[in-house]
Amino acid sequence: LRRGLLLHWCLSDQLLERQSLLLLGASVPEGADARLPAAAAGVALAEAAAIKVLVQPLSRSSARIDWVMQVDLKASSALPQAIVSMVTNKIGGSVLALLLREAQKVAKEAAREAATAAGDERGPPSKAAPEASG
Repeated sequence: LRRGLLLHWCLSDQLLERQSLLLLGASVPEGADARLPAAAAGVALAEAAAIKVLVQPLSRSSARIDWVMQVDLKASSALPQAIVSMVTNKIGGSVLALLLREAQKVAKEAAREAATAAGDERGPPSKAAPEASG
């Protein structure tokens, strides 16, 4: 049983106001102009009516994560709870890995911009005036 999800995500950055990030996702509507990766060829797509993920950072390397998913895997029979739990954890882990990668990109870009701005504030290097001997 292989299933894929083609999702559209929105991110609400509420770190300053509520110390959290809120991600909202849903399946891309049928007929939308979206390209599937080559690995998705022949894989049936599940349908996600809604995925809500709340991320509350606790420290630099940990966070509390709550998520609610309404997903139709389009399976012909009921799935055991163990498989549902595994799929849920896999989706949650994938979302968090992507979020971490994007956060690292943003942090690197911010550091690069800060370094560039610091260089601009100092202005061009000045030539030291020769000391007069006397």
